[in-house]
Amino acid sequence: MEVRIVTRDGIDLAVGVAELALLMRTECGISQSELARRTGIAQPYLSAIERGARTPTLQTLQRIARNTDHQLVFAAEPQRSPDMIP
Repeated sequence: MEVRIVTRDGIDLAVGVAELALLMRTECGISQSELARRTGIAQPYLSAIERGARTPTLQTLQRIARNTDHQLVFAAEPQRSPDMIP
């Protein structure tokens, strides 16, 4: 499964990351407490990430992914605006 977080004006990256973190954990079928135990990340901090109240570092997001059998893949694409189209 692939989840894309596309940010544009008005879209909050923290919300996309929160949804991603929650999806990875629930797909794995584990509780926040279990993920906290596996990753060494405090459960209240995991909760804050999943609510979008905190934005994790890439290293923290990688720990969550690794411990929920997911792989993080990052990509950057050039922005296309009408005046950039040939």
